[in-house]
Amino acid sequence: VLGDAKLHTKTFFSRAQTDLKDRLYRGETLQLLHNAELKAYSRPDESREDFEQRCLRLADEGADADADKLRQAVEKKMDRVQKAIATAEDRLREAESKAEGSRSDEIISGVGDVLGSLLGGRKSGRSILSGMRRAGSKRKSRQAAAERVQTAENRLTEKVDELEELEDELVDALEDIVADWDEKAADITEVEVGLEKTDIAVDEMVLVWIPTA
Repeated sequence: VLGDAKLHTKTFFSRAQTDLKDRLYRGETLQLLHNAELKAYSRPDESREDFEQRCLRLADEGADADADKLRQAVEKKMDRVQKAIATAEDRLREAESKAEGSRSDEIISGVGDVLGSLLGGRKSGRSILSGMRRAGSKRKSRQAAAERVQTAENRLTEKVDELEELEDELVDALEDIVADWDEKAADITEVEVGLEKTDIAVDEMVLVWIPTA
């Protein structure tokens, strides 16, 4: 049975297309996932698991960017400490070398000189005492060299401790960065998104006759 619709006109079908678009625009919505911190929305065909993985990747990118800023902030300080360690190592080796030489000189020279001079009768008491004073001066020189070694060791230890402390601070900062971005990645909510008119396209309007009897 034919109705009153003007099926023979193009205007009828154009109007039908417009009405269909309006109905979809006003009544249809999509349920999407949203991460406000990462400014990310799930795609219509994207599962929650896939969206969570995408958020983790975005968070990793953010964490890497923050870690790079942190690296730039501590790089100069790290280089300065490492150079100080190298210098302290050189000074320690130099001090150890001088101390070893002083020790060898003291062991070799002066040993038995007093007894030899006294028993041999070749030197006066004054000259023997003078020799003893020189030997004592050498012992003091060795002690001073040993003290310089200890000072150099302490300086090296201080610089190594400073480097370790800097590395500990860096690890703590990196842990905070990763934890912060992990928290952002987990901040996912569901949102209802309406259609935009530009999202709707009608490919074809077709009239179908269906027999009823």
